[in-house]
Amino acid sequence: MSGEFLTPALETTVVRGIQAGIESVRSGEKPSPHLVALLHAGLTRLLAQCPAIELHCIGQFLEFDGKRLPRSDEDRVYTRRLLRNLRAAGLRGLRILPGLGVNELLAALEVLGRSGLPGDLWCEVSRRLERAQVKHIRALEAERGQSLHFPEGAGLSVHRAMAQRLYLEAARLYHETQNDLKQQRPVQWHAIRRLLQRMLDLFDEDGAPLLGLTCIKSMQSYEFTHAVNVTILSLALARETGLAKRDCEAVGLAAFMHDVGQMNVPTEVLERQGALIDEEWASMRRHTLHGALRLLESGPLELTASAALAALEHHLGVWGEGYPKLPSGWTPSLASQIVHITDTYDALTSRRVYRQHSVRPDRALAYMLENTGLRFDTLLVRRFVRFLGVYPPGTTVRLDDAAVGVVVRPNQTPERLHRPQVCVLLDGGGQPVTQDPIVDLGQLDPQTGHYARSVAACVDPEPLEIAPASIFLAAP
Repeated sequence: MSGEFLTPALETTVVRGIQAGIESVRSGEKPSPHLVALLHAGLTRLLAQCPAIELHCIGQFLEFDGKRLPRSDEDRVYTRRLLRNLRAAGLRGLRILPGLGVNELLAALEVLGRSGLPGDLWCEVSRRLERAQVKHIRALEAERGQSLHFPEGAGLSVHRAMAQRLYLEAARLYHETQNDLKQQRPVQWHAIRRLLQRMLDLFDEDGAPLLGLTCIKSMQSYEFTHAVNVTILSLALARETGLAKRDCEAVGLAAFMHDVGQMNVPTEVLERQGALIDEEWASMRRHTLHGALRLLESGPLELTASAALAALEHHLGVWGEGYPKLPSGWTPSLASQIVHITDTYDALTSRRVYRQHSVRPDRALAYMLENTGLRFDTLLVRRFVRFLGVYPPGTTVRLDDAAVGVVVRPNQTPERLHRPQVCVLLDGGGQPVTQDPIVDLGQLDPQTGHYARSVAACVDPEPLEIAPASIFLAAP
């Protein structure tokens, strides 16, 4: 029966409830009484039909009493997240027995939510459940050698290797796309769309490793890393706004192609270290028009129209100011406004031939917040800050105990945007940290009830010989 699929039913609802309860605890909140009551009612109904409920992690699937859970797009997210959380806690499954009480269920959710967090090297879920007086939920622990929860590289997740492959594939594909456009060969639209779909799938699983890679900057290959970074950030922002997957894909395609018009700009203009003269500046501004025309000529209109519009409009503010000059009252498309935000952010945080020092990520976000309503759409910038956090991935920070580290995962709880996860690299004395480097600034000290550590300031990584990108590129 292990290959049989269940239809969406009470079993799926129960899995969603368990996962929602775990996520509530991980975000620093208690599961709501309404959620716990509904979950308890669902479990009670199921336990009336069988002597016990068993959840098992089998390969890439979660099995409920020997049957594989639904694999629809909507349900897959919850089952995969629960699968990941159970494995992170060193478990191969759960056994739920009749007689489970509401308070006992709440205590179990709190134990599961606190287990397997970065820095929790030995989870011991069974012992924790026992101390919490949970008798009707049993932890099925993995073999001892498999239940150690080491921070994977930077405590990022098992998806880090996939994020790296997607990033490198995107850079290669952008290079090939440029050559195709220059030589008037057919563009690999199918390959680009498939890449964007895989990125969106990874965001559904865990987008932090992919976001972290956007701190990769290269002066020598700026056009490649910039295109990939803007694509990743645009997909994330489109997803944050609640767009359907197909619309997110269209935004990603627009971001991937937004700067193709720069192929028409002379190399000496692109690489000029000083200020551009008027003629050179006019040539640079024309890249928006050249990009739109190239895209309209390169493929089917249903694919290229949105991308061509973004190529034309991505240097326009919300009221149409900027370039190129368009008719009065012109309002840029949503995709163009998203790309305008992500393009500006990545450009500000990158070193360029004409600017040897990049802008710190937190300052770039502050600049964009200061210019909302004029240059940038207010709601979109706020959503951009919400998923990046006050200190975006790749930001080098000094904590209040003088330790220094790199932000690896934002905290997306609105009131904790300034409390990310940090990979600590140097202790308070400036010495390298060799173990337990992950600090979750959103976690409260159980003894004091206060936050144990906080960000004191952002710092320049170069004098400290820290390369933030290396954190995200380390071997999984």
